[in-house]
Amino acid sequence: MTNVDLGNDVTTISAKGKIGVYGTVYVTYNLTCNADRIGGFIAVQGRGAVDKDTVAAGAFRGIWTREGLTVKIRQMVEISDGIQNIHIIDIDMLKDTFIIKAYSLK
Repeated sequence: MTNVDLGNDVTTISAKGKIGVYGTVYVTYNLTCNADRIGGFIAVQGRGAVDKDTVAAGAFRGIWTREGLTVKIRQMVEISDGIQNIHIIDIDMLKDTFIIKAYSLK
């Protein structure tokens, strides 16, 4: 994670990392809260520097919940190269870790 911006209606998490063929990837997660404020919906935009001429773009939608100190994100992903994935993400706020498990749909 590179930044967390806490808000009353929307919390924004920015992150950067290396992800397979997409090289260095930058993502912004916008989390909206449900009534109990321990879950809600998520909208994400991502960009990956594939090579000197190619940038992949992705749009993701899903849900999030918080269990203790772990934020759990479950999202559908569509990338500009036609790839579709399901991502299961666990963010450990205490350990400052961000673990992504990707499962290919297409």
